[in-house]
Amino acid sequence: MLPNGWKVQVALEVFRYINGQVLEGIGYTPEVVLPLDVQQLVNTGKDNQLDKAIDLLK
Repeated sequence: MLPNGWKVQVALEVFRYINGQVLEGIGYTPEVVLPLDVQQLVNTGKDNQLDKAIDLLK
């Protein structure tokens, strides 16, 4: 715990994807790419990325 209240965590293991690739620092490429509509979020509070994720889970 840091003096400002932040908590720092460090991974103790290397995690590999099923094919053995390490994704640390690279990340996983999403199947659906949808840029965030910031104007819509600011103006209406509607999050187009969240809405699409929910639709995909239905």
